[in-house]
Amino acid sequence: MGKAIIGTKVDGTSEVIRHNVNGLLLPVETLDSTLPQTIIQLTDPALRERLGREARATISSTYSAATMTRQIEGLYEGLLRKYEK
Repeated sequence: MGKAIIGTKVDGTSEVIRHNVNGLLLPVETLDSTLPQTIIQLTDPALRERLGREARATISSTYSAATMTRQIEGLYEGLLRKYEK
């Protein structure tokens, strides 16, 4: 969607979001105190647009249906080659 993302530093999320590159990551332990200031940071249009643009680029290049399909096809082809011998 091209929106700026705020996430927490937990498995999965921290594998996709790189802090201050394609989103903002906050520690779960301090979420209550850090979330309000982080939301205020996103009132900066330039920051919000940059993070949103990078988030969209990350998903499009890494998690697109075409990319995932190629990865699955590669897995199946590898298994077929292994068992054809």
